[in-house]
Amino acid sequence: MLGRDEESLRVRTDDGRRLTVDAASEYYGVGGTVTVLEDGAWRRLAAEPYDPFGWQLLALAAGLPGLSMLTMGVLARRRAAALRRGLVSVLRVWLTGAFTVRHVPWEQLRTARYTKEGSAQILQSDGTIWRVPGLGMPWLERRIRHRPSYARMVEEVAALHTHPATRPTQSSTPRDHGLPMGPVAILLMVLVAAVAFMR
Repeated sequence: MLGRDEESLRVRTDDGRRLTVDAASEYYGVGGTVTVLEDGAWRRLAAEPYDPFGWQLLALAAGLPGLSMLTMGVLARRRAAALRRGLVSVLRVWLTGAFTVRHVPWEQLRTARYTKEGSAQILQSDGTIWRVPGLGMPWLERRIRHRPSYARMVEEVAALHTHPATRPTQSSTPRDHGLPMGPVAILLMVLVAAVAFMR
């Protein structure tokens, strides 16, 4: 070994070539002998362990959105199954956005519609519009001929609005009002960033 920097070693091979190898250089003394594995432009010390951090970070970055979509899909299917089993106690329409949960009394609900962008729009009698951004990929759902959960939700709200006799008469519990996912998403991003910078 000829010398070292913070994260690399300069070595001379048996055939006289001078190479720079990425390694934790504080573990090796100048003048010592090290074994270098080489395959084309790829070089690594035989004693250096494989560092999977880059692959782990990639898996985490790809896995979190997938896990989030899977979770939201499971929750949407559970809610849809609960609606098919019987009436769910609610006196108001509860809308869960990224950071807020709002309720719209039936008297103030004018229309509910599903947009081609995949969101639900609730028009109130005072003219205000509450837009709930859709989950998933509407273009992909249309392509595979899947009926989006927000389209079903809008149809159910419209049916309950049109036929007041089908509305439940019991008050809903706070657990049934929904949970904003924005704070959870921010927490996950902060955790990923913290893990990335701790390395």
